Amino acid sequence: LRNNRPKNKPFNLSYDPMTQTLDISNNPWIKIAHCLQNFPAITINASNTSISRGSNFNNSPVKSLNISNTQIVELRTLTCKNLKELNISGNIIHNIDPLEKYPLISLDISYTPIKYLNFIPKLPFLKELTVHKGQFTKTQFRWKTDNLKIIIKSF
Repeated sequence: LRNNRPKNKPFNLSYDPMTQTLDISNNPWIKIAHCLQNFPAITINASNTSISRGSNFNNSPVKSLNISNTQIVELRTLTCKNLKELNISGNIIHNIDPLEKYPLISLDISYTPIKYLNFIPKLPFLKELTVHKGQFTKTQFRWKTDNLKIIIKSF
Protein backbone atom coordinates (compact mmCIF):
# COMPACT_ATOMS: atom_id res chain seq x y z
CA LEU A 1 0.00 0.00 0.00
CA ARG A 2 1.55 3.24 -1.08
CA ASN A 3 0.85 6.04 1.36
CA ASN A 4 2.32 9.23 2.73
CA ARG A 5 1.02 8.80 6.28
CA PRO A 6 2.55 11.03 8.91
CA LYS A 7 4.42 8.91 11.45
CA ASN A 8 2.23 10.10 14.33
CA LYS A 9 -1.02 8.99 12.64
CA PRO A 10 -2.42 5.47 13.14
CA PHE A 11 -2.81 3.14 10.19
CA ASN A 12 -6.09 1.25 9.94
CA LEU A 13 -5.81 -2.22 8.45
CA SER A 14 -7.67 -5.35 9.42
CA TYR A 15 -8.42 -8.64 7.74
CA ASP A 16 -10.72 -11.33 9.08
CA PRO A 17 -9.89 -14.61 7.35
CA MET A 18 -13.09 -16.24 8.65
CA THR A 19 -15.37 -13.72 6.91
CA GLN A 20 -12.78 -12.76 4.29
CA THR A 21 -13.32 -9.09 5.15
CA LEU A 22 -10.62 -6.48 4.57
CA ASP A 23 -10.88 -3.00 6.06
CA ILE A 24 -8.46 -0.26 5.01
CA SER A 25 -10.97 2.55 5.50
CA ASN A 26 -10.21 5.93 7.03
CA ASN A 27 -6.65 6.03 5.76
CA PRO A 28 -6.65 9.21 3.66
CA TRP A 29 -2.94 8.64 3.00
CA ILE A 30 -3.49 5.48 0.92
CA LYS A 31 -3.30 6.43 -2.73
CA ILE A 32 -2.33 3.20 -4.47
CA ALA A 33 -3.26 -0.30 -3.35
CA HIS A 34 -2.33 -2.60 -6.23
CA CYS A 35 -1.42 -5.26 -3.68
CA LEU A 36 -5.18 -5.79 -3.32
CA GLN A 37 -5.40 -7.21 -6.82
CA ASN A 38 -6.12 -10.92 -6.43
CA PHE A 39 -6.48 -10.43 -2.66
CA PRO A 40 -8.78 -13.17 -1.27
CA ALA A 41 -11.31 -10.81 0.34
CA ILE A 42 -15.04 -11.15 -0.30
CA THR A 43 -15.75 -7.80 1.37
CA ILE A 44 -13.46 -4.76 1.09
CA ASN A 45 -13.97 -1.41 2.77
CA ALA A 46 -11.66 1.18 1.24
CA SER A 47 -13.84 4.18 2.08
CA ASN A 48 -12.26 7.49 3.05
CA THR A 49 -8.95 6.75 1.37
CA SER A 50 -7.26 8.58 -1.50
CA ILE A 51 -7.41 5.59 -3.85
CA SER A 52 -8.08 6.91 -7.34
CA ARG A 53 -8.41 3.82 -9.53
CA GLY A 54 -10.75 0.85 -9.52
CA SER A 55 -7.93 -1.26 -10.90
CA ASN A 56 -6.62 -1.59 -7.33
CA PHE A 57 -9.26 -4.30 -6.82
CA ASN A 58 -9.00 -6.13 -10.14
CA ASN A 59 -9.32 -9.90 -10.21
CA SER A 60 -10.15 -10.12 -6.53
CA PRO A 61 -13.12 -12.31 -5.58
CA VAL A 62 -14.74 -9.29 -3.91
CA LYS A 63 -18.54 -9.32 -3.80
CA SER A 64 -19.04 -6.24 -1.63
CA LEU A 65 -16.88 -3.16 -2.25
CA ASN A 66 -17.10 0.17 -0.44
CA ILE A 67 -15.11 2.84 -2.25
CA SER A 68 -17.15 5.77 -0.94
CA ASN A 69 -15.43 9.10 -0.38
CA THR A 70 -12.30 8.19 -2.30
CA GLN A 71 -10.62 9.89 -5.27
CA ILE A 72 -12.12 7.51 -7.85
CA VAL A 73 -13.67 9.44 -10.74
CA GLU A 74 -14.31 6.64 -13.24
CA LEU A 75 -15.11 2.94 -13.16
CA ARG A 76 -13.70 1.73 -16.50
CA THR A 77 -10.68 0.12 -14.83
CA LEU A 78 -12.70 -1.80 -12.25
CA THR A 79 -12.88 -5.52 -13.08
CA CYS A 80 -14.40 -7.58 -10.28
CA LYS A 81 -16.60 -10.15 -11.95
CA ASN A 82 -18.31 -11.28 -8.71
CA LEU A 83 -19.30 -7.78 -7.58
CA LYS A 84 -22.81 -7.70 -6.07
CA GLU A 85 -22.71 -4.69 -3.73
CA LEU A 86 -21.00 -1.40 -4.56
CA ASN A 87 -20.88 1.87 -2.65
CA ILE A 88 -19.48 4.78 -4.67
CA SER A 89 -21.15 7.55 -2.65
CA GLY A 90 -19.32 10.81 -2.19
CA ASN A 91 -17.23 10.45 -5.36
CA ILE A 92 -17.10 12.52 -8.54
CA ILE A 93 -18.19 9.61 -10.72
CA HIS A 94 -20.47 10.67 -13.59
CA ASN A 95 -20.67 7.53 -15.70
CA ILE A 96 -21.68 4.16 -14.32
CA ASP A 97 -22.06 2.41 -17.68
CA PRO A 98 -19.06 0.16 -16.87
CA LEU A 99 -21.16 -1.44 -14.12
CA GLU A 100 -23.45 -3.10 -16.67
CA LYS A 101 -21.16 -6.14 -16.75
CA TYR A 102 -21.65 -6.94 -13.04
CA PRO A 103 -24.49 -8.81 -11.31
CA LEU A 104 -25.04 -5.88 -8.92
CA ILE A 105 -27.79 -6.32 -6.36
CA SER A 106 -27.07 -3.18 -4.31
CA LEU A 107 -25.67 0.18 -5.49
CA ASP A 108 -25.13 3.40 -3.52
CA ILE A 109 -24.74 6.47 -5.76
CA SER A 110 -25.68 9.05 -3.14
CA TYR A 111 -23.76 12.30 -3.10
CA THR A 112 -22.38 11.74 -6.59
CA PRO A 113 -23.08 13.95 -9.62
CA ILE A 114 -25.07 11.13 -11.27
CA LYS A 115 -28.29 12.74 -12.47
CA TYR A 116 -29.98 10.12 -14.65
CA LEU A 117 -31.51 6.75 -13.80
CA ASN A 118 -31.61 5.35 -17.33
CA PHE A 119 -28.97 2.81 -16.28
CA ILE A 120 -31.51 0.86 -14.20
CA PRO A 121 -32.72 -1.41 -17.05
CA LYS A 122 -29.08 -2.27 -17.77
CA LEU A 123 -28.67 -3.67 -14.23
CA PRO A 124 -31.30 -6.43 -14.23
CA PHE A 125 -30.29 -7.90 -10.85
CA LEU A 126 -30.39 -4.57 -8.98
CA LYS A 127 -32.67 -4.81 -5.92
CA GLU A 128 -31.54 -1.79 -3.89
CA LEU A 129 -30.46 1.67 -5.03
CA THR A 130 -29.36 4.35 -2.57
CA VAL A 131 -29.55 8.02 -3.61
CA HIS A 132 -29.58 11.31 -1.73
CA LYS A 133 -32.56 13.59 -1.22
CA GLY A 134 -33.04 15.85 -4.24
CA GLN A 135 -30.66 13.89 -6.47
CA PHE A 136 -33.49 12.93 -8.83
CA THR A 137 -36.90 14.33 -9.72
CA LYS A 138 -40.03 12.22 -9.37
CA THR A 139 -40.30 11.86 -13.15
CA GLN A 140 -36.79 10.43 -13.31
CA PHE A 141 -37.96 7.50 -11.19
CA ARG A 142 -39.95 6.24 -14.21
CA TRP A 143 -36.99 3.87 -14.73
CA LYS A 144 -37.69 2.21 -11.38
CA THR A 145 -38.82 -1.39 -11.60
CA ASP A 146 -41.28 -3.01 -9.19
CA ASN A 147 -38.59 -5.15 -7.54
CA LEU A 148 -36.21 -2.21 -6.96
CA LYS A 149 -36.10 -0.63 -3.50
CA ILE A 150 -35.01 3.01 -3.46
CA ILE A 151 -33.31 4.26 -0.29
CA ILE A 152 -33.11 8.05 0.03
CA LYS A 153 -30.46 9.51 2.33
CA SER A 154 -31.50 12.84 3.78
CA PHE A 155 -28.28 13.95 5.46
